[in-house]
Formats: sequence, C-alpha cells, structure tokens
Amino acid sequence: MKNILIISQYSSYPENGLPGRAYYLSKYLSQNNSISLCLGSFHHRLHTSEHQKSSISYSNRLRIISLKLFKYRESRSYLRIINWFIFTIKLIFLNKEKIGFLPNYIIYSTPSLMGYIGAYILSIKYKCKIYIEVRDIWPLSLSELSNISKKNILYILLQKIEDFAYKKSDGVISNLSNLTEHIENRIHASEIKFHFLPNGIDTPNDKENIITSSKDKEYDFFKQIDLIKLNEKKIICYCGGIAVANAMDIFIDSAKLYKENNLMWIIVGEGPEKENLYTRCQEENIDNVIFFDRIDKKYTKLLYSKIDILFLANNFLKLYEYGLSPIKLPEYMYSGKPIIHVTNSKSLLEETNTWEVIKSYDPNEVINAVNRILQLSSDIKKINSLKTIEYVNNNLQNKDIFRSLIKFLAK
Repeated sequence: MKNILIISQYSSYPENGLPGRAYYLSKYLSQNNSISLCLGSFHHRLHTSEHQKSSISYSNRLRIISLKLFKYRESRSYLRIINWFIFTIKLIFLNKEKIGFLPNYIIYSTPSLMGYIGAYILSIKYKCKIYIEVRDIWPLSLSELSNISKKNILYILLQKIEDFAYKKSDGVISNLSNLTEHIENRIHASEIKFHFLPNGIDTPNDKENIITSSKDKEYDFFKQIDLIKLNEKKIICYCGGIAVANAMDIFIDSAKLYKENNLMWIIVGEGPEKENLYTRCQEENIDNVIFFDRIDKKYTKLLYSKIDILFLANNFLKLYEYGLSPIKLPEYMYSGKPIIHVTNSKSLLEETNTWEVIKSYDPNEVINAVNRILQLSSDIKKINSLKTIEYVNNNLQNKDIFRSLIKFLAK
C-alpha cells in the first residue's frame, strides 16, 4: 500500500456536481492505497458559488483537502491568475497533518501549471517521487485557443514551468497519446518515462439512469424530445460542454446546409459559447437547431436511447496533433449509437473501424456522413454498436485504466 498525494487545482467532488478525472482516480486508488486529493476551494467549473469544504474524509483511505482561494465570476478573471500563485504558495506549506500521511508519490495534474512549483518543492521536502499528469498542453492551449501571444510575459513564465516540469518529474502521465512528441520538441529528451492514461468510464448502473417520476426537473426536456420523435424526425445530438474547444460552429454550419426536413439538430449543455451559437441561429434563421440546458449525468443514458446520431468535434489545431481524449467519446461509444467524430487527431472510432470519422473541417462532409448513417441497415448498425460497446468494456473501463497507473508508478 502506497501513500499518494494527487494535486488538481480545478478538481471537485460529487456534492459540487462535477466530480472529474482526479476525483475518480483518487476514489479508485484509495481501494488499496492511502490517497489525499488536494484541490482549490473555488474555480469557474463548479456548479455552486460556495467554497468547497476545507477537509473531507470519504473513507479511511481517501481524504480531500481544499486550499482557500478567491472567488471569481469568469474564467478570464484576473483573480483566476492570482489564485494560481496563492495555490502554489499554500502547497509549499502543506504539512503531514494536513495531508494525512507522508507521501510516497505526488501526482500533479494540469491544466494549471503554476502549482507544479509548489508540488515540486513539496516532493523535495518529503523526499518522494513526483509525476506530472498532462490533460491539456499549457501554455500551447492558451496560444491556440485563446490567441494569447507567445511573447506575453505570462505565457513565457508558464512555458518555463512546463519545460521545468518535464525535466524534473520522475515521469509523465497523459491522456494524449502523442504527447512524447511534444515533450521531445520542448526539451529534446531522447528517453521519457511516459504512461498513456486515456479517459474512460465506469459502467453505469441502469437504475440510476431511468426517470421514475414526472416531477423530475428533466421531465419537460424529455417530453420535447419525444415530441420531435412523434413528428417522425431523426435527432442528431451534441451533449456536453459548449466552449471554443468543442468546435460547435461546424455543427451549426452543417445544420444550416442540411436541406431535408427529416432531421433535428440538438445541443444539450452549458458553456461560454452557448449564447453566441444561439444568437447566430437567431440571426441566420437556422430553425432546425434546438438548444437545451445541461441535464444531470444520470439522465444521459436515457437521452442517448432516444437519439439517432451523436456528434463530437474539435478545432483543427496543431495542438490536437499530439493527441485527443474526449471525455464524451467513451460514453458515446458505450451507448451503442451511431457517432460522427470530426477531428484532426486519432479517433477511438478508428480503433473499432466503426461509424464516421471526418478528417476535414467541412460541413458538407458532416452532411454526407449523416446521410450514410441514416441509410445504414439495422443489421450493420447493430454490428457497429456491439463493436464499440465491446471496445469500451475491454479497453476503457476506469478500473482497468487506473490499475495500469499503479503498475507504472511501481516501475
């Protein structure tokens, strides 16, 4: 049994509605190890305006530590940057009593890079190994997604921290399959201790994914979905966050070009780009796109059962050539529904040779893919569905993915 400190500033736990990768990793590893998950008390990804609790014990082996930070309203707030520095300083002063043990390993998870300095000092203090987990390549993401100049002083600082982290870490963990190419470009290292840790899923409990009462807040949502189906229309759906990285403009472009009246394009979710997309549809009279609010995760299986095609895309940036591991794709694949994935990165659908992977940012290609799927026989659809479900069961179960991490740390 090992003592592992996992640091992820933008993580959270179920009470806040967004238990992400770091939480599930911590929960699984705590079955056979002592785990402390250290996170920030506040960030823009929470579903509440309250600070996360300073300390929670989920079990004898899982402790969650929250470091007090400033509240802020928007992701671009200057307070978000100030919080990076505060989080870093507070990490340095984490003691054994706060952590709950003397760590054998520290895993520092991006995208926030500043805190790595605090984590590295902590690893020296406790004479333990430190690993960096890269989920988003910062600061490259800031340049390509937010148009921040590479000459910006903050960009330069983050770039130095990224290079420092690759040089000083005992290993690199990532859900980006080609990240080693980026690391080699940055620090010219010939050998890197690297572990690919893709995003996976926990096989859902069916009882948690069925609406049992018309009083559920999602009831009206499903009534509208059922009404679309009653009008003999097929549904293509994107379900998830709506940000620049999700490239939903190509979804809107495709809907605008689609001339048939047999398909409704729906977007289910929240995010900073939602209002812009909605305004665009209003101004351009795109009447075959419907926007819905985010639904609770336990209802997604029911939603997918009513959908004909699921959609996913990313912007075609150099950034994604190093790999892409969309959280939604394993979930989509497990639903067994037809999928259209627009990407310049390698898609998991290519591993299964199923559904539609579009390698050009072209709405006409999306429409062609839609028509091919709608013309598939039920037998072909069933075969493809079984392939994707089997692939998820064999390769993308969180319990197996996280087990591989323990073997990597033990090397």
